Amino acid sequence: LHVPQTEKFRLQLFMIQGSELFDIMKIINYIILFAFALLISCGADWEDNLNTRGGEDRRNSYEFLGTFHNSIAKESSYKDTASAIIHAPLALKVGNIVAGTRTGEIVLSNFDDIKWLFKFDEENSRIAAGLCGDEKMNCYAVTTQGYLYSIDISGKIRWKLLVDDNKERFEMYSDLLYTDDKIFFSSSSGQLKCISNDGKLLWEKELAKGATNAVAADEDGNIFLQLSEGTFAGNEKLLMFDSDGNKKWEISIDNFRFFNYPSYYKGKIYSYGQHGSGNDKRSFIYVHDTTGNEKLALEFPITIRSLSVDNNENMYITAYNTGVAEEKTGVFKLDAKGEIIWKLYFQAQSVTPVLISENLTAFLGITNEGPGLFFLDVLNGRVSKALALGNNSSISSSYAVIRGPEILFPKAYEYGYVRVTSTAIERIIPF
Repeated sequence: LHVPQTEKFRLQLFMIQGSELFDIMKIINYIILFAFALLISCGADWEDNLNTRGGEDRRNSYEFLGTFHNSIAKESSYKDTASAIIHAPLALKVGNIVAGTRTGEIVLSNFDDIKWLFKFDEENSRIAAGLCGDEKMNCYAVTTQGYLYSIDISGKIRWKLLVDDNKERFEMYSDLLYTDDKIFFSSSSGQLKCISNDGKLLWEKELAKGATNAVAADEDGNIFLQLSEGTFAGNEKLLMFDSDGNKKWEISIDNFRFFNYPSYYKGKIYSYGQHGSGNDKRSFIYVHDTTGNEKLALEFPITIRSLSVDNNENMYITAYNTGVAEEKTGVFKLDAKGEIIWKLYFQAQSVTPVLISENLTAFLGITNEGPGLFFLDVLNGRVSKALALGNNSSISSSYAVIRGPEILFPKAYEYGYVRVTSTAIERIIPF
């Protein structure tokens, strides 16, 4: 008599003694309970590394958190309400997310509840740049009225410091950066400031021109920033300051315009932009070492929109040209020498940089059907998943990455988030 393999397995299973089967069930229950406890403990320990854009190095890498969860998109729903979020939210420890709103509040919440709302003292004041935080979960915010605030985890003010008393100009600030117990930021009027975490101005430097929208730092607290005229074919500058405010070097790049902000990793500073003007614009990536020597000058055939760097010094680029009949974004992975490892094109406009996790990268793209989050395999660039996130106006393009890792996007017209996560079963049994 032929017995199929599945039937043999069933026969063998039923031949197990009752006590042995009970022991097996106990073991299975212990495994499930352990996995559930691990899930709860991981969920209770969400944390970023105190700065937006992937950390103080600004390279958009979240590899230290593992591989992105990407099964479902969940919308938050709060009993208490606040206005929509401006600038990128910041993930703090123990599931806390802090953000600034259009009507001038700082709000601390987890994904289920708003814990508190903090209102600035000055009338018509709101945050003017991205937040940063410290190890004690104090957060720091610079306002449109020229004050730097420090707010503790209970929503109480620790201190505030006037950092710009010129009310005649419209001042813009770079995202705040926290490193080595200090807060750094630059301004559109041409200043770089360093504030201690107890609210004292340690030093400030006058710059030749305004800086771009974020500064980066290395593991020794050295600061890298780009000075830009904000026009094509300008004379742009890349600078390095040590943590005491001493300028170590300054590099000029003529007939150039920086885009966005510099990134740092393993002794290298990454920047990008365009040479030329009008119909004669050419995209370039520049890489310098910490002594200011040029290590790479790579011309790229498409306009570069973002640059991210992984733990192996590979670069991830989103690129597209404007003014063409059909919107198309190219995503490229380059090695440290600038050689293309893989490339992929999408019928979408990328609105975030490539976010990097252990095995997957992700970017937010706007398609004709609405926003979608595209997950690509790190090794070969194949699309692992494309997740629809509603209509064009439903979410903001700013983001935070929380422990999981999971990606959060603020809602566009009310306080809340769209959270890209996994199901409870997938968390317990990931295979």
